Amino acid sequence: MNGLIINNRPYGGTLGTKSKLLELADGEYIDRVEVRYDRYLDWVLFRTNRGQVIKGGTMYETSKRLTLNNVRVLLIGGRAEAFMDWMELTYCTDYKS
Repeated sequence: MNGLIINNRPYGGTLGTKSKLLELADGEYIDRVEVRYDRYLDWVLFRTNRGQVIKGGTMYETSKRLTLNNVRVLLIGGRAEAFMDWMELTYCTDYKS
């Protein structure tokens, strides 16, 4: 994964095709996160409690996987240079609205 933009602040590079934006409505939140990674962040998916999905990057067969279900993401951050080095999430587990 080359880059990510959060609140108009870019993280990482500018290669690739820009994806759609994920705009959250009142009461909507990210409840599922899937990540594929190895040395860098390869691919990520965010899904909301209302079924919106945004994803990007490249999935590799050898990538490690992490999936967070039934969460409420509170904060997203990260660090990048030419590629996404890491992403930090703060979330509540077993969230029920």
